[in-house]
Amino acid sequence: MKRTTVLTIALLALLSAASCEKEITYTGEQKEKKIVLFAVAKPGEAFEMQVSHSLFFLDTSVARNRFIASLDTVAGEVTISVNGSSPVRMMTTVHEDDYYYFYPQPLYYACSYIPKSGDRIRVEARFPGFDPVSAETVVPWAPVASVNSARYVATGGKQELQVSYSITDDASYDKYYGFFPFLSERWEDDETGTSSWYGYYCDFESNDPIFKQNSSNLSYLLDEDDFTGYIEDSFIKGRKYDFSITIHLNSGFDPYKYDEDWRMLTSVRTVTPGLFNYVMTYGKGGSNSIEGIFAEGVTLYGNVEGGYGCLGAVASVGLNVDLSEIID
Repeated sequence: MKRTTVLTIALLALLSAASCEKEITYTGEQKEKKIVLFAVAKPGEAFEMQVSHSLFFLDTSVARNRFIASLDTVAGEVTISVNGSSPVRMMTTVHEDDYYYFYPQPLYYACSYIPKSGDRIRVEARFPGFDPVSAETVVPWAPVASVNSARYVATGGKQELQVSYSITDDASYDKYYGFFPFLSERWEDDETGTSSWYGYYCDFESNDPIFKQNSSNLSYLLDEDDFTGYIEDSFIKGRKYDFSITIHLNSGFDPYKYDEDWRMLTSVRTVTPGLFNYVMTYGKGGSNSIEGIFAEGVTLYGNVEGGYGCLGAVASVGLNVDLSEIID
């Protein structure tokens, strides 16, 4: 046998041995499954809550294209109580996005309750095989905010709005403030004769020290865009504060074609501290996908007693910048 043939056979044998897989049994600590709750109460919008349970990262008992199936929706129950009233049972509902995901989805529970600012909400959940859980939050009031001034600047092919705001803090409770600037355009429907406003979220920047913490995770959990700045109320506790931001306009905006069909809005939100802290640690935890299972562990904030997750609330007010006054 030629030497080259012997070497080839030896190499193939080595590669074959190297490609063998060995299954290693995990012997580390495993946490017991717990109920997970998540809901964001908003004044004027029907209250809805997501309910699921925690999963061990090696757990393959739940199919990737099914709901969390371990919760017995017949024997279990989810209730809501507002301002100390008797608990009312919430009912499961089909979410509009249920059929578009490829990963286990939570159950959605809904009720007829419409949150109002100042309401104290308490939710409880009980399912066979799990410890009972509960959570509370108070729906905040919309921020007291206004636009002081605005200036349109176009240089080097870029379009910007330099806007000054004021916000007056209510010192009676803790909160975070969030800012969402967006350009809105009205579209006419020739068939129905109606019109609708469509928003184009705008990135912004500010050197003001009050923008100490930012989180796009809250935007994601609220089904909104990523361009958000957050203010902790401890910076402005109980007083009026003026600050400025620079809003970067979308390249499609043509100031010379501006008319009454365009408007510049800023949505200013009051966010409960529990919700803000939850999403800040939620972002550090990384993805729930298989790519994230070897990520370094983090402590996840939550306000659900006996389980995981968060019950939070958001209230908002819209501020308008009249573009006709600042664009020549």
